[in-house]
Amino acid sequence: MESIVLEANERKIIDKKNRNALRNEDRVPGVLYSKRIDPISIDVARKAINPLVYTAKAHIISLKVDGHEEHECVIKDIQFDPVTDKVVHFDLHTFE
Repeated sequence: MESIVLEANERKIIDKKNRNALRNEDRVPGVLYSKRIDPISIDVARKAINPLVYTAKAHIISLKVDGHEEHECVIKDIQFDPVTDKVVHFDLHTFE
């Protein structure tokens, strides 16, 4: 498995209007799940997540939230737009 660094921003406001605005800015909303911490709502650039999704390889992701917190995780679930096949949401799960 390859290891890759993924930069993310924490989302403070979680509503439909905000998610649509993120997608218009070419960002994809997601959630980081862990056994030890509460779920964290995040968003990443579409250019950064696409190479992890549209490949046959598995990756270990070093997720940096707001540039300082680092979590080792994998992609757990991905949701696609049924018409355009773009990623509209993803879930990550930590090893911790």
